[in-house]
Amino acid sequence: MNLSFRMGAIALLLALLQACTVNVPITSPNVSTTPYPASGNTIALTWVDGLASDHQVSQGPLPLKVSYEDEPLDGDFFLSNLNAELAARGMDVQLGGQGENSLTLRDFSILHHRVSGFSPMVTISTISADLATPSGTKRIATMVKRAKVPVWSMDEINDPCFNEPIELLVKEMAAKINREMFDTHLSDETVATLANNIRQNLATDSATYIDVYELGFSNNPAAIPALYEFSQNEREYIRLAGISGLGLLGAEQHLDHLKNIYATSGQWSDRGMALKAIGDIGGAEAMDFLAEAKATWQGDESNEAQWNMRIINLYL
Repeated sequence: MNLSFRMGAIALLLALLQACTVNVPITSPNVSTTPYPASGNTIALTWVDGLASDHQVSQGPLPLKVSYEDEPLDGDFFLSNLNAELAARGMDVQLGGQGENSLTLRDFSILHHRVSGFSPMVTISTISADLATPSGTKRIATMVKRAKVPVWSMDEINDPCFNEPIELLVKEMAAKINREMFDTHLSDETVATLANNIRQNLATDSATYIDVYELGFSNNPAAIPALYEFSQNEREYIRLAGISGLGLLGAEQHLDHLKNIYATSGQWSDRGMALKAIGDIGGAEAMDFLAEAKATWQGDESNEAQWNMRIINLYL
């Protein structure tokens, strides 16, 4: 470890120990550039902000002030950016109007955790909502884990640990609304091109996990083989995006693969994302598995227990 790194890390640690509040300004998430095919349908979706009046999106022991335009993040922030993403994807959703369908926000949280000035800042960002239609209520949720070791200043964590995860939360919620209410999907050609580009870029180490997430957002089962492949990649964020995508596309044929990741992976991020993917697949077998996992962590006060319970409770 070089001297400049050590000095920067020590300075950051001292700042945290002195409980100096670190400002984390959030920017508006980027919207998708690839719309789904037009469905021809317009859907009114009543918006219900189910967060408690005292709910804090930013959670954790560190003195962080996570805000947008100097105001704490809240349900209105999520609503505004979800509307923008739905429009960018070409979905004609009147979110916030009055209709027989509703979207109730249950959870919007960013848990931050750091052991010391030499360890990464870890964030676990989650959103959970209930989508109610005349045919019933569907729980839709998502989770993104990121980590970054700041070297020179805490500003270095803003994008990787906060802005990028929030962007993915919004995009995935829009993709799940599409799946449940429009069921349009990106073409087989688009999926094949995206998957091949990712493979080519992996060879030069320039592939981005955002592209792998896009396969999951495609709502096209043709992406499942590529996602299964990427779920075993050596690069953590490529792998996590692949695992997440399998759940998003309801790849029930790979449920045992996800269970095995949860049971055998040496990294919590893999195990946690496997739980999320299993919850997304849903169905009796998946929900029974989550219920059994929850029972094993009841009463455990370790970080992993708390993090796993946070994910499981998004779905149960």
